[in-house]
Amino acid sequence: MTNNFNHSLIKKRIIMMTKNKSKFMARLKVLLVTPVAIFLVAAFTQSIAQVDKSSNEKKEIRKITPQMQPDEDVFTVVEVMPRFPGGEDARWKYIQSSLKYPETARKAGKQGTVYITFVVEKDGSISGAKVLRGIDKECDKTALNVVENMPNWKPGLQRGKPVRVQFNMPIRFNLNGEKEVDKDSDLDSDSDKDAPPPPPPPKSVSRAGTAPPPPPPPKEEAEKENRAF
Repeated sequence: MTNNFNHSLIKKRIIMMTKNKSKFMARLKVLLVTPVAIFLVAAFTQSIAQVDKSSNEKKEIRKITPQMQPDEDVFTVVEVMPRFPGGEDARWKYIQSSLKYPETARKAGKQGTVYITFVVEKDGSISGAKVLRGIDKECDKTALNVVENMPNWKPGLQRGKPVRVQFNMPIRFNLNGEKEVDKDSDLDSDSDKDAPPPPPPPKSVSRAGTAPPPPPPPKEEAEKENRAF
């Protein structure tokens, strides 16, 4: 009886020790696995966010430049040049009404001509607008914004088909006149204002193409010459 009792007691103790050890190992596993799982979830979430961000950026780029097709030629001169809807007077009125002189540039005394270049697409829309030559950051930004928001033009035609045409537009900021737009959309310079005066008229010539004869000498010199002979 005594041996059987001792044997069963020892067996129970071994079982209890084994259970305690297994519980400890289970807790240890939980403590080790939990931070690893959190790290993996965070890394996976970050990778998904980066993929979504890159895909959104690609979609935005496609939306911004759906018409920029580098494989197609861009003309500078075509048979029928692009035209603003309503003609040059309508374009001039649009820019006059849309252009606002920047307050900071006006106070700083900034004035001059901003040259904007852009492409009139086959459907008449405006693309690729940028400042070709500017005068001030605020003035450049204002002029560029006006050009980018223009309504669709009548596209240029080459052999009866619409083509992409590059166009240049000068917009002048003048402190006296506040703002102006040149009706001639070419890269003209302001050097004509400072041009030198015209040369003096040529001396008169006779009909035969020779200079007129010199005037006759005075009477006194003529008498001296006669006396000498």
